[in-house]
Amino acid sequence: MGMGARLARMEPELSALDAYLDDAGVDGYLLDADSETSDQYYLSGFDAPDPFITLYDGETHLLFPRSLEFGRAKRESRAYSIVVILGVTEQFTHISSFRKTGV
Repeated sequence: MGMGARLARMEPELSALDAYLDDAGVDGYLLDADSETSDQYYLSGFDAPDPFITLYDGETHLLFPRSLEFGRAKRESRAYSIVVILGVTEQFTHISSFRKTGV
């Protein structure tokens, strides 16, 4: 198991983010960056060189613009769900999705 996979198994402390979201009256936190951005790596637990989107709404969800990282994200991330987006229009279309159970 690589370093990224081991670190992904560690659960982050997100109570401050939860409190901030509650105080702000918003449903979630959306981040579009690669994993070199420390917030992205801390929240997603996934190391990828290309930017991807993480949505935190009490659970962590990953959204990828391409399917390249989908399989590895299923194995290595701590995300509750992972979605590959074909295109972003008025309605987004996805080609693959994965939801972890028993996490």
